Amino acid sequence: MNSTSSSLKKVVIVAEGTHSNSSTARNLNKLIAELDAVAKVSYVFSFCRSSDIVGVNTERLLTISSCCGGIKKFFANQIKLPIKLSSKSVRDNCDIILFSFGEDLQILSIILYKIYGKKIFIRSDGRPSVHIKYYRPNSFFLRAVYCFIESISYRLSDQVLTECDSMIKEYHFPSNTAVLKLYVDTNKYCIKKPILQRKHDIGYVGRFECEKGVLNFLDSISLLPSTINIIMVGDGSLRSDVELRVQSLRSLGYDIELVNWVSNGRLPDYLNEIKILVMPSNKEGLPNTLLEAMACGTAVIATDVGGIPGILSKSNGLIIGSNAPSVIADAILSLLDGVQLKSMSRNANKYIVEHFAFPAVLEEVKRII
Repeated sequence: MNSTSSSLKKVVIVAEGTHSNSSTARNLNKLIAELDAVAKVSYVFSFCRSSDIVGVNTERLLTISSCCGGIKKFFANQIKLPIKLSSKSVRDNCDIILFSFGEDLQILSIILYKIYGKKIFIRSDGRPSVHIKYYRPNSFFLRAVYCFIESISYRLSDQVLTECDSMIKEYHFPSNTAVLKLYVDTNKYCIKKPILQRKHDIGYVGRFECEKGVLNFLDSISLLPSTINIIMVGDGSLRSDVELRVQSLRSLGYDIELVNWVSNGRLPDYLNEIKILVMPSNKEGLPNTLLEAMACGTAVIATDVGGIPGILSKSNGLIIGSNAPSVIADAILSLLDGVQLKSMSRNANKYIVEHFAFPAVLEEVKRII
């Protein structure tokens, strides 16, 4: 870190998010902490609730209200954000502007700050033109528009950043792409209970949505012995479908505990009661749950999507080629005997401590900023 605050580079952050979901705010807080350790975060513009964001003076935290969603929100914010960013106070306190957590397409703001002569960084969770096919599979025109805007925004940026090396290949990011990780609090997320002494054989932690493969997970349970103990933590639009399947499995003798969202403070305790965590997603970036579970020494079975293949290996987890119920079940059965679990638990924790603990991530941030 530089010796005086006046010599620190000043960073303005623009971040996506919603008032109803605090997960982006969690990531934004991590990003602020990392940047503040080597630079000065001068302003934060976000769609998150201001009460969810910490580490920023309230006068420098500007939340952007969104009265609409989807495409209307996209076009409305193409106008609203540049107006806010054009403030003299903001541009005078900016050396680098960082668009993050889904703000790859803020093309007018990017052009504006290019004109101002500021450095443009984009931290991408994956190309929006790829992600949109999961939400609007028939929107070929909109996907073409996103592709066009991406090509301009990435070309204008001084640095494209993403979550891990494998995502650079996965999303065909440009050659000026580097990795900017978000740290894992390894003091909180750590091994508290040996893996073979844990209560639940299998667990699922996440949103109950189609893209997460939660129903595939439940369909795989009937292919497993009814003696196993299962926990599911989460909520979402498929809640009623999940409850119906859980009720059906319970009638067959399966022991399944269904828990609503738990606080971040309690999550490490839940993860430390799970031997095998299943993440059967259709799409991902680099999920926090994966990293936090590994830090807790939980064995993770996950699909080969997003940044997951760059993290999991045979020694610290298990990657599956699809989320078909039979594939999930076979993967679980291969670990249930416990032979691999001890070494997998140790290796998973070691990997996160070496690559995602705050000191390790900070060294990478210093090279970027």
